[in-house]
Amino acid sequence: MANYDRGLPHFSQSPDLRQQSTMHGHSHHQYQHLPHLQQQQQADTYQAQYHEQHLHHRGRQDNRKDLAELDSDEKVRSISPDPLFERHTEATNIELFYDLFFVANLTTFSTVKEVNDGRSLSQYIGFFCILWFTWYQVSLYDVRFSKDSILDRIAKIAQFGVMIGFATCGPQFNAGEKLEKITGAKITSYTQAIDPHLTTFKALSLLMMVSRLVLVFQYLQAMWICRKRQRESILPMSLIAGTEVVAAAIYGFLVFAFRGEHANAYITWYVVAFLETVICTAVSSIWRSISFKGTHLVQRMSLLTLIILGEGVMGLAEKTQNLVVAEMFPLTGTTISDMACVVMILVSTSRWHAKSTADCFVQYFMYMLYFDWIQEHHMGTIRQQIWAFLHFPFHLSLVLAVSGANQFVAWRAGTTLTNKITNRLLNLYDDDKNSTLVLEDISNLIDLTISGSYRATRNYDQAVAFTEASETMISTFTNISDTVAQGQLNETAPSMELLLDTLINTVYTAAGFEPKENGNNATEVAGESDTGAALEKGLEESYSTFKIARLVFIYFFVTMGAFIMLSGVIAWISKRNKGRIDKVRLIASFIIGACLALLTLLAVDDSRGNGNIYEGFIDSPWVLPLVALVLLLVVIINHTKLPSSSKAFKWRSRRRSNRDQNRDVDAI
Repeated sequence: MANYDRGLPHFSQSPDLRQQSTMHGHSHHQYQHLPHLQQQQQADTYQAQYHEQHLHHRGRQDNRKDLAELDSDEKVRSISPDPLFERHTEATNIELFYDLFFVANLTTFSTVKEVNDGRSLSQYIGFFCILWFTWYQVSLYDVRFSKDSILDRIAKIAQFGVMIGFATCGPQFNAGEKLEKITGAKITSYTQAIDPHLTTFKALSLLMMVSRLVLVFQYLQAMWICRKRQRESILPMSLIAGTEVVAAAIYGFLVFAFRGEHANAYITWYVVAFLETVICTAVSSIWRSISFKGTHLVQRMSLLTLIILGEGVMGLAEKTQNLVVAEMFPLTGTTISDMACVVMILVSTSRWHAKSTADCFVQYFMYMLYFDWIQEHHMGTIRQQIWAFLHFPFHLSLVLAVSGANQFVAWRAGTTLTNKITNRLLNLYDDDKNSTLVLEDISNLIDLTISGSYRATRNYDQAVAFTEASETMISTFTNISDTVAQGQLNETAPSMELLLDTLINTVYTAAGFEPKENGNNATEVAGESDTGAALEKGLEESYSTFKIARLVFIYFFVTMGAFIMLSGVIAWISKRNKGRIDKVRLIASFIIGACLALLTLLAVDDSRGNGNIYEGFIDSPWVLPLVALVLLLVVIINHTKLPSSSKAFKWRSRRRSNRDQNRDVDAI
């Protein structure tokens, strides 16, 4: 009671009462205490009311504090004693299983559809858009309204079937190519009916329609559940369901639009998918009753990022396996260092997203540090939805950047071998070398290349191309040997150049840089009786091969720069308290990412003398190490605690206040 007496009025006997008591003497002594008791009772009542109000106020503050410290599941239960839709802080097993279908589709498509020109790159991006937007729409429902019920499990089975359908259509996804070029025949109604690629387009439209109709069914189910107790959620869910109905109808009508020479109706897929995502996100931002607050949307995006990184690791393992199986690519120090740099790049991306700081060469540490250091706090409703939607360009950049890094591992292995072949062939013109020994060495290189190319064969077209190239190499080497035996070494230059071009083209094709017309060019080269004409065809094939390398160089550095900039934006949005140092880090990330992307000007602009710089750089072993060092620099900038940061000042002020409190206690 003593703690609550401060500030209360002090009740005592008044002078009039004391005088009245004295005047009456002892006759009134027995009644003298009655007014005092009444006043004391009034004081006790006042103190009790004050004490009750104070405890009630403190209790409300404690309840707010306790509620803020609860996790999302407990918070929902505290706000709503019996919620209709239980929101989880972690992804459920069935959601993780659905993510596996996503990565299986992506891995399969990356394996069967190699990026070897601008058209195939656009097809890769288009198929990724279809996969990602479908996954995103399903995930938006799962994180908010999914229940472990029979109907939801049936709907999930249908979504699994849609993903399997995507995997079936992936190998024949040739969007943007002319119908005559695809079928090899003139445009007729019969050709359109039997063309597998138009059938693929129609099947994809039907699959996307089914996926959206399943979502409509799920949203209607959610509306039925909350029709009485959460009526404020019916309108926004009706808008989302209506949006999905319109999208499904458009996808369905597109089945009848795939006809004609170009069949450009596939562009509607991307437009509709983007618009429906924007509308559904906007509805969730306006009506907070169906927002993502308290859900595990952050974890869903983080897990998908990890899955994409895992797909990159599988791609690196596949590239390494192909190089080893061929038994023609030497595992030199530069090749091994490139593999280590790819691992370093993967670790750097995971470190950024997981906010970890540890060794970056061990992939197992990447896994542990990602899950040990990942920060999952709930942002504001609008910020969280912008943060989630930005993961589309982020994941697209990540997929292409990792794919380009894996391609450069194979390119470096092929460049090392072609440099070795070039030096061995030029030894024939060295006066200090024995021509007989040099020819024997060249014969061994030809045998190594032929046997390695057959072991690296991945399809029938490659087998045909390697067979024709082998015939060209054998016949050309025979001509060179006969010319040298006749003492006419100077006459071997055209044949030697043809042999060198054929060897280089075969090596890069075995490494994975295969032009689309590789088999046809090889056949034409083998069928030419004139060495000059055959050499011209071989040079055209070499030019096509180096065009692939130029394309990989461009999209690798563009997407890597975009990845750095988008990572900075995503980290900025997710951060609660932003200081001046955070702005400096964001600006630094943008500058570094832009500089990395501008390196593509070396490959694009040859008119200013950049061609020699580009060729020297791409043939050097510094492509991947440079990117790895840049990522390491960005990681250091974004994860080093500087003395001028707000956290450091906050820590110092907290330490100073604790020291002052301890000093006061000692003084007492």
